[in-house]
Amino acid sequence: RRNCEVYDFAEHAKMRVTAGMNMRLHLVRVLRATVYCFNIHTLVLCAISCMSCYVAMRMNWSYRLEFSLMALGITIPLTFNITQAFTRRERALITLAEMKASVIALYWQHRDWPQDDNFPDSLGNNRSAWAVQFANVAMEFLTHVQQYITTPEGYESLSEIRLRAKRSTLLALSLGDTRLQPIGDSDSLAASFILRVQRINKSLPGYTHIQAAYACLSRMSVMNEQLTFKARYSRGGEGGLSRSAQYLRYLMAQMEQLRMIKIYRTPFMLRYCCSVLIHIGAVVLGPYFVHIGVCDADATELWAL
Repeated sequence: RRNCEVYDFAEHAKMRVTAGMNMRLHLVRVLRATVYCFNIHTLVLCAISCMSCYVAMRMNWSYRLEFSLMALGITIPLTFNITQAFTRRERALITLAEMKASVIALYWQHRDWPQDDNFPDSLGNNRSAWAVQFANVAMEFLTHVQQYITTPEGYESLSEIRLRAKRSTLLALSLGDTRLQPIGDSDSLAASFILRVQRINKSLPGYTHIQAAYACLSRMSVMNEQLTFKARYSRGGEGGLSRSAQYLRYLMAQMEQLRMIKIYRTPFMLRYCCSVLIHIGAVVLGPYFVHIGVCDADATELWAL
């Protein structure tokens, strides 16, 4: 009876529920990884590979090939793409963390530095009118940055926009011209090319968000100047107020870094080449795998003898 009085049934039930949720989360993770590896695309590609091997066996097609030639053409670009993707991901996460830190530091500066009638009792007051006003501008800025980053533009990168801006796109690609720059040295041609690129950029869905984000930064700059008088200084930069301009510059630099990460992605031609080689290899390598299977069968028979 004494043990029953000490035993906490509620805590035990809570632990059981937590363990069940953790097990369910683990199963969901395993299921997601399985679906990611064995989706419709991979299953269809495996079926095409098997069909290629079957047709090669029926037609008695086989050839010998140095597999490293095919493997190097796929693995090296694929490894490079994966490495660059994770590198860009880590860089984007670090930049987002720095941006949030800059916003918080600038908010605390606007919250605590004004010397109004309630100073110093107003220190740390998140409900003051000036703190609420700056917090609204900062949240609006972060919202527009988030919307710009997450809004799909319809283009893989800036190079595709330049490709569309070229009037002789198909002709340039057929001739192997992938520089995506205006052909010729005349100023009028270069100017028209730049205007077409700018026109396409302005038509993108994320253009309004980046413009709104810069408008929020402009309002922050005005509030920084107003903070000079609220902090009872005669001119900007006195008493450490230059930090506000530095934080604002950090926000602009970090937003532009995220923007460059978005529009200057890993070369899409390299990723498409990997995809094309993988899909072609599923068909072309069928006779090669037939050759390997025949050689392995002959070797097995020799060992049996």
